[in-house]
Amino acid sequence: MELPSLAAFADPSLTACCAVVYVVWPLASGRHKARILIAKSRMTPKKGIAVPQAETCGVVVICRLVVLASLHLARQIKRISIFTNSECVVSAIQKDGHTILPYCQARVSEVTKHREDLAKDGCDVEEVLNFPAEDSLDDFGTR
Repeated sequence: MELPSLAAFADPSLTACCAVVYVVWPLASGRHKARILIAKSRMTPKKGIAVPQAETCGVVVICRLVVLASLHLARQIKRISIFTNSECVVSAIQKDGHTILPYCQARVSEVTKHREDLAKDGCDVEEVLNFPAEDSLDDFGTR
């Protein structure tokens, strides 16, 4: 049997953040079977947080859940895919960090460190990708 993959989705908003990690098993028929492995929702602070900060925190939460899931699964993970509906965060992760505000830079650094640590364990960690909000699989946690 082939190794499973993890697909992680983060949906941050100004009121809440939701993160869902799915384990995806390849089937002999060539199809895939996905099940929710772990999920977390968190309320954002009532005051003092801007949209980029909330979105960055959402990606941090999903990266922490992916690390937790990969540590406790009985099988090795083949690939990890992380998705967010924030183009802002995806761009920040791809930049060199000189033009990002300190609050967001600290969280982007944490995301980068988690991704590097997961890659050291022999897992194929894909780039953080943008997933359009209307197609997101974790919208129920923030709506």
